[in-house]
Amino acid sequence: MQVGIRELKNRLSEYVERVKNGAEVTVTDRGRPVAVLRRTDRAPIAEVVSRWAADGIVSWQGGKPRGCERPPRVRPGRAAAVVLEDRR
Repeated sequence: MQVGIRELKNRLSEYVERVKNGAEVTVTDRGRPVAVLRRTDRAPIAEVVSRWAADGIVSWQGGKPRGCERPPRVRPGRAAAVVLEDRR
């Protein structure tokens, strides 16, 4: 299916719904194809993390991260020096 930019802009939600249902939409500018809209094959991040948890790669009990058990040691003042050096 093809759609012009103006039509797409005016009815974007409808075309996104069609794409979600598997349609492929070619966007045209003055009759010339400029883009293609299609469903992404990438899984949502929640599904990926759930798969990692199931495989034992990560663990999460649903709470907020608490930080590292052993945070890295940083010498005082060093970060500021690096930033100032980088700005030169």
